[in-house]
Amino acid sequence: MTAPYEVTDYATAAGLVHHGLGITLMPATPAAAYPDLVPVPLHPVITWTLSLTTRTDLQLTPAAAALADTPLTEYLQRRVANGRKGSSGDSVGDAISGKRTR
Repeated sequence: MTAPYEVTDYATAAGLVHHGLGITLMPATPAAAYPDLVPVPLHPVITWTLSLTTRTDLQLTPAAAALADTPLTEYLQRRVANGRKGSSGDSVGDAISGKRTR
C-alpha cells in the first residue's frame, strides 16, 4: 500500500480525513480535538514505548531526575486517583502503556 499524502502533524492529518482524502492514526487525546472525526479503536491495541530524553552533555534537573525515578504508571495512577482527567475527558492513563528507559 502506498500513501499519496504523508504528514507529520495532527491538524493536517485531521484536515485530510475531514475532506475525505484518507485515514490517519493518532493518539486518542489529540483525536478528541476533532469532534467531526470518529475514532475507531484498533485491535490489538497499539502501545508506545516512551522515554525521558535529554542531551548527553547535560545532567537532569532535580525535577527531571525525580520524574525519571518514578514509574510512569505510578504517576498516572496517582493523577487518576486525584480525579485528574485528560483533555479528551478520559481518565489519564486509560490507554497508556509505557516503559521507562534512561
